[in-house]
Amino acid sequence: MNSIDTAFIQDVYNKQLESLNEEEKRKIDFDPLQLYFGEDYVINDQITIHQPCIQDFIDYGEKNIYSTVAPFACNTTSYRVQLYDMGIDWNEISNIELFAFLIKTINHKYSKIIFGELDFSYFELFEKNIGNSKQIILYDKTHHIEINEETRGRMCRYIQFMFNIFPPEEEFTSNKVLKQDLINNDRQKQLIQNKKKKNASNLLSMISFCLNHPGFSYKKNELREVGIVEFMDSVQRLQIYEATHALYGGMYSGFVDTTKIDKSQLNFMRDIYVMT
Repeated sequence: MNSIDTAFIQDVYNKQLESLNEEEKRKIDFDPLQLYFGEDYVINDQITIHQPCIQDFIDYGEKNIYSTVAPFACNTTSYRVQLYDMGIDWNEISNIELFAFLIKTINHKYSKIIFGELDFSYFELFEKNIGNSKQIILYDKTHHIEINEETRGRMCRYIQFMFNIFPPEEEFTSNKVLKQDLINNDRQKQLIQNKKKKNASNLLSMISFCLNHPGFSYKKNELREVGIVEFMDSVQRLQIYEATHALYGGMYSGFVDTTKIDKSQLNFMRDIYVMT
């Protein structure tokens, strides 16, 4: 792949940074090129995040890997219907408390692809005294590993950028009527999404598209070792190439009114903000 391809993750990274406040920006301590080239991200001497390659998805299953990263790409707002059905007000539970509950669903057989020997089943919630205040943490007493809010935040941010899956903006309210309206609206959205869900593999469709495209650089067996970020970049770049090429064809044939075209759509290296 040439140097143009690295623009994908840089674009995603820059776009997401625009939506963060200054305090949140200071917490982003990784280079986007680390993601593109599949480098390990060291959180501390006990926690390291690895990037899965296409072979990992083949071996362990697309659904299983995405289920593993789901707890790192959500917040209490995205789970408010489920919390409500459990009798929990999403306004009154912290993200780390929700995280502590969700990681219990993670299967170590699949999480080891990304987190190595770190086994989330050992972690429990504890209160830690820090000066005159108390902090909620997750602690693995067997292996003496601590995940506080800062550590959890770093892990979540890296996973979110890696898979381009971001939680919704947090939304809180103390108004009972508005709470019920929000819950009802979310429930309706979930029903619609469930109807649209298919059993077919999205990853398989993308792999088939790429391998049958003359501009794709890899052969089938070579693709096995490609990291998921680099692969998703290729999918998006090929789509942009086809769309831009068609647009130029329409312009030169006289079938397209150039005065109504956003000039950025003519740029083969234009920004990519969403990973399909």
